[in-house]
Amino acid sequence: MIRSEIINIVGLRNPGDKYTESRHNAGAMVVSKLSTRFNIPINVQNASSIVGKGSIGEVAINLILPKTYMNESGNAVIKFVDEKAKENNNLLIVYDDKDLPLGKIRLRPNGSAGGHNGVKSIIDVLGTEEFPRLRIGIGKSQGRRHKDVIDYVLGRFGTEEQEILQRTLTIAVDCIETYIQLGIEKAMNQFN
Repeated sequence: MIRSEIINIVGLRNPGDKYTESRHNAGAMVVSKLSTRFNIPINVQNASSIVGKGSIGEVAINLILPKTYMNESGNAVIKFVDEKAKENNNLLIVYDDKDLPLGKIRLRPNGSAGGHNGVKSIIDVLGTEEFPRLRIGIGKSQGRRHKDVIDYVLGRFGTEEQEILQRTLTIAVDCIETYIQLGIEKAMNQFN
């Protein structure tokens, strides 16, 4: 029997073919891999997102890919959050992190935006930092200028990075499954 709670899993991204394979869309890549593993098509369009509705085990899931650009992610997320969801942390934000090496992931119950504009937007709209998030390491830009960092984050993973990326996406999906089935503490202990 499916439990009545719904966990909203949001893969942050920039929409459009230009950004599909970019480092900044690593969160969306994880959610797409979840969609494939659990046969939850992401095909329901609304004004701000594309959504897949299904379940993992006995837990109802919404897989959400915002149609907003990264710095407006909060406008897409708020549509899936009500006061009860905020209190119960039925939200998981999955996103790229340039401060984590490629191949690393970090699950946390809350925290600051850490310089990520998508997470900053969500915090601003929700008025809280109290929501779980899974950070996907994309590594640091070698350049120091702001433009170098932007070019790196919006760039695609290199051929030599693809094997690590694919392994990381699989581990991230395993982490989310553990989080849903066993809770955040067990998932953090196993995957961080």
